[in-house]
Amino acid sequence: MGTRALVARSEGSAWKGVWNNWGSQPGDLGNYLLRECERRGGDLSGLIRDVIDTVPGGWSKLQKGSRSPDFSWPPYHGPDELREFSDDIDFVYIFRPRQSCLEVYRVDGDAPLKLVDSVSFDEAGRPSRLFE
Repeated sequence: MGTRALVARSEGSAWKGVWNNWGSQPGDLGNYLLRECERRGGDLSGLIRDVIDTVPGGWSKLQKGSRSPDFSWPPYHGPDELREFSDDIDFVYIFRPRQSCLEVYRVDGDAPLKLVDSVSFDEAGRPSRLFE
């Protein structure tokens, strides 16, 4: 079984995200997302559209462009909805466009989400650093 995550964008105090089934550790999926923002020259809106908004069924492995073919998870809107699936999810990545950053949280059952790390982007989309 893979390391699973939600990749989300902030919506005020809530968020909306999609499923990623494999390779969701910060050093793998997290760094892929950071590099992808840099590759796009800081077009965070386009990245969010392509990774989250146009793929409601989520990803088998986002890093390979592999969409989830055999199931469709509902969009998530915040931590309250996450509780139902907390045993199936290891991390939540939240893009915060207004702050130009990507946050990664650890999911541990019914416990509150724990912020693991936050990386900011400059105007060209370059991350301040990569996840470890």
